[in-house]
Order: sequence, then structure tokens, then C-alpha cells
Amino acid sequence: MKKLIYFQVYDYQKTYYSLKNKDPETYLYQKQFSEFTASLINKHEIKEVCVVCFGVAAEYDQILPNGIRAKGIPFSLTDQNQTQIAKKFIDLYAPTHAIVLVPLSKLIKYCTLKKIKTLVMIADSFTGTGLRGLISCWRFAWILNNKYVELVSNHNYPASCLLKSFGVYDQKIVPWDFTWDIDVDKYPAKVFKENQQVWKFFYAGRIMAEKGVSDIIKAIYFLKKKNRDAKAVFAGGGNISEFEKQAADLGIADRIKFLGIVAHEQVLSGMRDADIVLVPSQIKSSEGMACTIYESFLVKTPLILSDHPVFREAVKNGVFFKAGNSNSLAKAINALLDNPLLYNQLSRNSAAALKKLIVPFNSIEIINHWLSGLDADKQWLLEHSLLKLKKLN
Repeated sequence: MKKLIYFQVYDYQKTYYSLKNKDPETYLYQKQFSEFTASLINKHEIKEVCVVCFGVAAEYDQILPNGIRAKGIPFSLTDQNQTQIAKKFIDLYAPTHAIVLVPLSKLIKYCTLKKIKTLVMIADSFTGTGLRGLISCWRFAWILNNKYVELVSNHNYPASCLLKSFGVYDQKIVPWDFTWDIDVDKYPAKVFKENQQVWKFFYAGRIMAEKGVSDIIKAIYFLKKKNRDAKAVFAGGGNISEFEKQAADLGIADRIKFLGIVAHEQVLSGMRDADIVLVPSQIKSSEGMACTIYESFLVKTPLILSDHPVFREAVKNGVFFKAGNSNSLAKAINALLDNPLLYNQLSRNSAAALKKLIVPFNSIEIINHWLSGLDADKQWLLEHSLLKLKKLN
């Protein structure tokens, strides 16, 4: 029988009780993934499932009513103590299989040292800039190539190809995605609004500098100086006060609004209500493929995004600007708002762009094939690996 352990940053215990109280989902497919994890008990010869959550408010270790053992480790991802606590818990729990949803090399390496069959499933890019960055990427690849890391899955093709580029074996890399709603009639295409007084922009994600939050605020300031009035709404958690101060110092506090963490449906409605969706991630931001890109296509609101390597590679229906450059962002906004034909075209092409962007096999499907361990499932994973996908292109 198998004992499965998950490692993730989302608080499973909090999510479980939130969903039990019928609170709205605050991130994509929260309910689906929570229920899927619980469904694995007594499936694929699994007798126990434990979810270890990093970065929670307070430490806990509880068996939930759905049978999942939830372990909370109250440290941020930058705190070295979290890996030590996780290692001790691995020794205590003695799992046979591990699914690691965070790119913590020391944790993954420890799983291999303990001979735990491991699936690494992440949504991260590794650009390896500079000698130190390249060495770090090569070391990570060496760990991922260990025989006990049986499968490596990254979000969408570009981030997966980056793994291959610094040495991860392509036969063990399988790109993953969410199951996206591609009902092309769900939202009508938008038509450029002539004589708009105040333009509305929407951002969803972590509130932090490397995600480009500061760049948006500066761009709003530049636009105001050029007599183009705009406001930006931000959905997500983080150090909000820092950016509220930045907006106040620039004299545009009335043009910046932070919602905090909100229901996912509110994110979609905010995107639909906006004139432009902004995805301004800086190069140093570890991106897989930002879900806000898919969602902007879903609601048919034109997209402006940074030239982050994983975006530039795959996204063909948006306006790009130089990552980390707020002046470039302001110019991209002006260029789009000065071109109604392009604006309308981007909205009309959203459904086709969404279909093109999606990887046609989702994370749950990949996990099920891996946990099965049957020859047919191993062959399915090989056929959907970069090794075989490359031959199909």
C-alpha cells in the first residue's frame, strides 16, 4: 500500500473548512483540487494522504473529517527552517510517494535520499541569468534527474522547455494545465469605448514588486502627466500598504484601489468590467504561465503584458512592453488606447487565443496516470512528455 505526501503553499486546512462553510473560492479550481486530493484515499492502492502546507499562520497537525492529514508549517518560503521541519516530518510520516508543488531543491533532494517516488509539479520558470543563476539551475536539474524523481511537470510549454534547456531529461517532463472553460459565447467581444473619461485597468495576483505592481502605479502616474486619466484595481494579497504609500507619494491615491484576496468570481467580473487587463511580471518573477492571461482571454478584455520569456514565447494576442519598465508600460497602454481597431481585434481573437494557449492535459489527469504506476499509464506519460511532443512538432 502507498502513503502519499503533498507539499504545497496553500493552506489545505483553511481551504477545507472554508469550502465546508460554502465560502467562495479565492483561487482557481480551489474546490476541485481539494476534493481530488481527498479522493485519492483508497485509490491507486493509497491508504493515507497527508498535505504539508508551507507559510500558514500557525503550526498545526490534524486529521480532517475527509480523511486527509493536514500539517501546517508557519514559515515563508524564504525561511530555511521550513525545509528542516519538512525533513523531520518526512522521517516521521515515512511516505512511499511524494507530490511536491513547490520548487524547493533541498526538499526534493531529501525525498530522493529517502528513496521516495516523487512527482514534482510546479508553475515556475528558471531563467538562470548570470553565472550564479546558471549554476543554481544546473544543480536543480541534477536533482530533478535523480531516478526517484519519476516525473517533472511544469505549467505550460515555455516553462517546461526552460527546464529542458538547463538539463532536465525531456522524457520525464510533461507540461500541465488547468481545465479551462472555452465556451466562446460566454462573454461577447468588446468594442472600444469612444470618449471614455477614465480608463480602467485590472491586475490579479500577488501584490509584490517583482510582479510589476509598482510598475503599474508608476505607469498610471505617467499617463496622468500626459493627460490620460486612468485607474487601476488590484486583486490579491501581499504588502498592500507599501504600494498604497507609493501611490500617495505620487499623488494618485484616488486612482489606485486594492481589493485584497477576493472570491475568484469577483476577479473574473473585475477583469470583464475593466478596459484592459495588465500582467506586468518582471523578468526575475518565477512564472509558469500566469492564469490571468487565460482569464483575460476568457472574459475577452484586451491584454497588455510584459515581455517575460514564458509570455513572449506563447502569447500571440496581446500588447507587450519591456518588463520592469513603467514608462514602456505607459507607452503600450497609450498605443492600445490610440488604436481602436487593434483593441477590437484583440477582444475578438480572445477565444481562439485561449484555445491555442491551453495544454490539452490537466494536472489531475497527470497525477492519476503517475500514481497508477501501470504500464499503460507510464506509456501515456511518455507520449505526453517533451521527448514525444518534440517529435510531433
